[in-house]
Amino acid sequence: MTEKSITVVLLSNEEKNKELALINYAQHNFADFALNVVVVQTADTDAQYDFANVAQLDVLQSSELTRLNITGAVTVLNHYFAQKPTSFILFADDKYPTSIAVRVAASLQAQLITHVVAVAVDLATVTLTKKVYSGGLQREYEIDKAQNAVLTCDLAGSDNEQTATAPITPNIQSVAVESSKISAVYKALTQTGANDLEAAKVVVAGGRGLKDDAGVALLNQFAEQIGGAVAASRAAVDAGWFDSSVMVGQSGKTIAPDVYIAVGISGTVQHTVGMDQAKCIIAINTDPDAPIFKLADYGILGDAKETLKQLLQKTATVSSS
Repeated sequence: MTEKSITVVLLSNEEKNKELALINYAQHNFADFALNVVVVQTADTDAQYDFANVAQLDVLQSSELTRLNITGAVTVLNHYFAQKPTSFILFADDKYPTSIAVRVAASLQAQLITHVVAVAVDLATVTLTKKVYSGGLQREYEIDKAQNAVLTCDLAGSDNEQTATAPITPNIQSVAVESSKISAVYKALTQTGANDLEAAKVVVAGGRGLKDDAGVALLNQFAEQIGGAVAASRAAVDAGWFDSSVMVGQSGKTIAPDVYIAVGISGTVQHTVGMDQAKCIIAINTDPDAPIFKLADYGILGDAKETLKQLLQKTATVSSS
């Protein structure tokens, strides 16, 4: 492994488009570094790897490497990087990858920089720009190229497509991992619509103003009718209406669609930090003083459910034509 190298860490339960977005992010921002990829996955994962322009691909697998076994994933990665040191280690800037990244950085005694939104590389240094204060401000860090650092990268707006010349042959290693002692009960929350949030051009997001399951059903129906992805505020996720995978904001995803329709969302900074880069924002709320209206390009003052019913009627003929 060369002195100037970066390693992208992919977790087997991440979406395929996010894997490609992270690899593209690394290739675009660290063009003069050798790019290596390490995949941490369960042994029964039937995955294909068609990543372009990757120097080395290592796959670490075990039946015990489930989403609940964070300690197992950290242990495997610590051993891996002890054998194959690298200048920069890149994770996606989401809750699950970040929970692993912080532990890996601590174990390797490497600098940790989260929420990285921009990278500038010159002859001797790398300048990293990250979000601070819930995205209200940005701060720059300058570090030496040879310094070890772990980064979590904000992939909003990153391309998630690659044209590979040929599939890369992975180096698959079975690893010994201690069983996780954690158990959990999952509640499956199925959303309709195209739920590829990072790639979606149109996103319909629901908040506390939906009021109940009937409001959620209307939002899902509207999103499907206009071909949009479904998203949610933290309040709506905490209410049990949506899965955490579609949560937008400081504790969720950061996205930049062409159109973002906020239905029953008040617009606190913890939410808007995840969607304020949308090209057009449409807000629906009963409160004329809701902060979301200050950010919105268009606003509708009204009840979320009643407005969704009218929008379903108005867009029905358009979507069927």
